[in-house]
Amino acid sequence: MVLTDDDLSVLSRPTMTVEQAGKLLGVSRATAYAAAKVGDLPTFKLNGRLVVPTAEVRRMLRLDDPTEPPGRPVVRSIAARTNKETR
Repeated sequence: MVLTDDDLSVLSRPTMTVEQAGKLLGVSRATAYAAAKVGDLPTFKLNGRLVVPTAEVRRMLRLDDPTEPPGRPVVRSIAARTNKETR
């Protein structure tokens, strides 16, 4: 997984937007919001905005686990489950 400077900047903040999380997870904006709606993408409201804890995205991407290679295994299940629910 190759991270851009923009990705690293987003990952250094405590929270990110649903759109930013979707980009990092490799899913569309619609899929990211659908995942947030069903609880597969953890979110909370901050000053009226829906935000995603960066630590959760880092966990989903396995960025902080030295025993696991970085990747997007969780994203496949989010996208598959979300696509089934929106049909």
